[in-house]
Amino acid sequence: MAEEEAPCYDFIDPVGYDWDCTPSRKGPPISNDNFDPKILRYDSDEDEEAILHYINQLELSDGFHADKPKKRFYWTSFVVDKVTSQDCIDAAYAAVEEFNNLKGADLKFLKLLSVTSRITGGIFYFLTLQCTDERFYEAKIFITLEGARDLFMFRPAKHYPRPSTN
Repeated sequence: MAEEEAPCYDFIDPVGYDWDCTPSRKGPPISNDNFDPKILRYDSDEDEEAILHYINQLELSDGFHADKPKKRFYWTSFVVDKVTSQDCIDAAYAAVEEFNNLKGADLKFLKLLSVTSRITGGIFYFLTLQCTDERFYEAKIFITLEGARDLFMFRPAKHYPRPSTN
């Protein structure tokens, strides 16, 4: 049986036709050579290494994926959230609903795979999710404290499955 062809949606911030499935990179990874310690405070070399690792993961994945740090660093507004958090699940439903409303699509949310959020006068969610069409998507949605929402991105997942961090 032939595989069913995916509907062609006009995605918000679509993956370019020339994308070769490698993660995008905005610049060289942060290292001790190009890291400004005045920006971030850390208590030990181990903390510094953890911070560098975390920042690089966020940069390489456009903010979508990072390992949860072993300890809480208060220097960043990015947080790796639990996919079981009701607020995160609600944000995923809202992203799919907003995309459907904007583009006339008929996607249905199925599963939340990863969440990174950033607190900026509301919450900016970076979501990796799966819909009932069994495809994976990335969405960036801002939800204000009053509940207003603004969908910034909805596209086929560019950073999923996530590369191994071992």
